[in-house]
Amino acid sequence: MKNITVLASRFKAGDIYSVFLVGAVFGWLVEGVVVQTVYTDFPFGIVWTPLAWHALISVLIGIYLAGKALSEWKIRNSLLFFVLLGAFWGFWASYWKLEDGYAVGLGDFALYALFSTIPLLPSYAVLHKLASEEFKPTRAEIGVFTAVLLFFAFFTFLTVSFSALLLPPLIGITLYALRRLKRKSFFSDYGGCGDKQIPHAPPDARLCPLGVCPHKGSMV
Repeated sequence: MKNITVLASRFKAGDIYSVFLVGAVFGWLVEGVVVQTVYTDFPFGIVWTPLAWHALISVLIGIYLAGKALSEWKIRNSLLFFVLLGAFWGFWASYWKLEDGYAVGLGDFALYALFSTIPLLPSYAVLHKLASEEFKPTRAEIGVFTAVLLFFAFFTFLTVSFSALLLPPLIGITLYALRRLKRKSFFSDYGGCGDKQIPHAPPDARLCPLGVCPHKGSMV
């Protein structure tokens, strides 16, 4: 999450377009530098999974829209959002059978969904608590992030030499687009601290709709 917040803060990503681009950079760094799946089915790997999973699901839906649903939206709309997200999660789980050749049992999926959702509750609570403060990464944080990235990039280049001709242009064009889209901070009203704050429900109560996500996923 740290690299997402660094990028979002640096380029003031504050709408769905710029947040998706932040997710795209994150996806290409993960799948193109850390695990190198971008090159296994080139050029299809440029989109799947960096954009289809990381940019769309992990960042845009999982961090940005889910965070706004828990902090700014009416409880009814937030509940509907997580019901639909849980249903998608349950349907998406069937993909494991196509990829790994076996279907995950209902009990195993229910436990997985439950115990992967529980840590999200305090995570969103902390994120919302700190949302009113402008995120400014320290030099040490930026240095560690850069060092880790360069470490993985070095071994990626040794393994897949043409990666040096692919990832830098992709990420460079995306960062240029982010710079052109620069508007407000990612956290300017995230967490209900802006003009869209909904005061009729306490912060802890607003996290409750997240609990329907694993339940609905297991039902599907």
